[in-house]
Amino acid sequence: MDELKGLAEAAGYTVVGSIEQVRKPDPRYQVGPGKAREIADLVRKLGAEKIIFGNELKPV
Repeated sequence: MDELKGLAEAAGYTVVGSIEQVRKPDPRYQVGPGKAREIADLVRKLGAEKIIFGNELKPV
């Protein structure tokens, strides 16, 4: 997580929060429905403009 934060900051982004997924990701979203809601709530609360995932995302 620290490496990803450092890469984001080096690219000019300000990191305002982070969330980690412990369980195996849902192949449709790479996160479970509860984690997706948690991310959406955090985005609204912090006013985030971008979300960076530390794993490969694939279209379904």
